[in-house]
Amino acid sequence: MANPTEQEYTVIGVWVNDTPVSVGVVAGTHQVDGGNDLDDIDGSQGPWALTVTAADPFTAEDIAIVAMAEDIED
Repeated sequence: MANPTEQEYTVIGVWVNDTPVSVGVVAGTHQVDGGNDLDDIDGSQGPWALTVTAADPFTAEDIAIVAMAEDIED
């Protein structure tokens, strides 16, 4: 069970050279659509978004980046 001081954050990012890069963090759970034009940027491999539970947006960003990086390794 989550710590009562933690909340959900949606971390939005883009893949660049097989590396997840965060571009923003929004408090709460959100559906994220679009961003497919990012494929036209050099090195970009498309958008990603992940909702995580964390104490603050900075920790949420760290958790999401690690989770996305581990996902590509699988």
